Amino acid sequence: MREAKFSKDGEKGGVHLGTMAEPMALILIFMCIGLTYSRNIPSTLGSILLWVSVILTYMALVTVITNRRRLEMTVFALTVAVAVNGIIAGAQFLLGSTLGFELDMAFWKDFDNAFLGLFNTGLTYYDGDRAASTFCNPNVFAQSMGMLLPFGLYFACSHRKDARHNLCRVLVPLAFFGTLFSFSRGVYLALIIILLMYGFYHIKKLRFILIAAVIVILLIPSSVYTRFLSLDGISEFITGVFNDFSGKGIDYEGSLLDSAMKFFESALTKGAVEESTRLRFDAWISTMRLIIKNPLEGYGAGYHNIRLIINEAGIPIFHTHNFYFQTLMEGGLILLLLYVWIHLSTLRKGIMLIRQSSAPKMGLSIECFIIGFAVMGLTDIPTLTAKGIFSFALAIGITEAAANLYYQRRPLSPGEAFFTVTRIGKLVGMIKSKCAKNKETKEKSLIAK
Repeated sequence: MREAKFSKDGEKGGVHLGTMAEPMALILIFMCIGLTYSRNIPSTLGSILLWVSVILTYMALVTVITNRRRLEMTVFALTVAVAVNGIIAGAQFLLGSTLGFELDMAFWKDFDNAFLGLFNTGLTYYDGDRAASTFCNPNVFAQSMGMLLPFGLYFACSHRKDARHNLCRVLVPLAFFGTLFSFSRGVYLALIIILLMYGFYHIKKLRFILIAAVIVILLIPSSVYTRFLSLDGISEFITGVFNDFSGKGIDYEGSLLDSAMKFFESALTKGAVEESTRLRFDAWISTMRLIIKNPLEGYGAGYHNIRLIINEAGIPIFHTHNFYFQTLMEGGLILLLLYVWIHLSTLRKGIMLIRQSSAPKMGLSIECFIIGFAVMGLTDIPTLTAKGIFSFALAIGITEAAANLYYQRRPLSPGEAFFTVTRIGKLVGMIKSKCAKNKETKEKSLIAK
């Protein structure tokens, strides 16, 4: 930001915000209102401070990335960082699980546990056989990679053949393979969709894509397929669902929603559904009852706040295992609609970059990011942790900067963003436009005279 302010390349200095300023500011305001009814004030305050940091990260990216050279450097640095995490994850799994070395699957585990112990947070790091790289949990690692890898694909799929782009063509596949060892099935599905989108876009290179796909399928370890398809008893579950559709053995008295919940609860007991899948179904059914009690404004932001409310209701889970349910718990329909605003705006920018700009591959990466996020949100919460939400902020900031560059749109200043939030900006714009037209008319009349 300092470089941007004192830049001598003719660009306007100062701090700027993009078009996401309005929903981000409204989310912050709504989080602050949530303090009045939160059950855990410190947790809600922590979420507010974290969201302030997200806005500052977004501001920094929009302010600094004011030319294409800076955008390229940002995406390159991000690609290298993502690849390093993927390489660490691959090394953890291959050395630990395959070759039998005693390794912690969370890279910073000892250091972080010592640090967290000073504050008596009660937080612990993952202790299992799934690779977590430099993150605290394999799911958090995989979700962050799923959000940022599409931008690495943009850099790797460029037509340029300089050293940086060639390096990324090696690093991005390594990052993908490292992500596989997280064994996160929701992220697997998101990555498959991302690769299919890139494959469809490059349909003219179908032969090369098919060869690459065969090579990838042959190289992926069998344990990855086992995890992806580990839905033991799913056929029995589906059979139970169809059998119960007729209402046999189920009391359907009450509202339609109550009946639907009883229907799924009964169906879950029919088959031996795999444990993590059952946990998610149980979490969704249980938290839905809490959401119905307070659908509009939720219960206040904060992981520990929501965990307290869930546990007091007798539900033995830490969170909802679903981004949309967690958002409804924290802020109800209001917060969910604000997030939908951000997501639809991002989707629109991606579509416009694909259709009407000189950077269609950047638009494709933006589409892959936001669609992948939506898919991952079905089974987990990509923004639950600090690293996850900062990955989201990085992706949104790069999206806004790319849209500003390739559309040649000037980013909003903080003052302009404030006026946008209060809806005064439109009125000011109309007045300015009217004054400019009047001035132009007077000048034309003077010239004519």
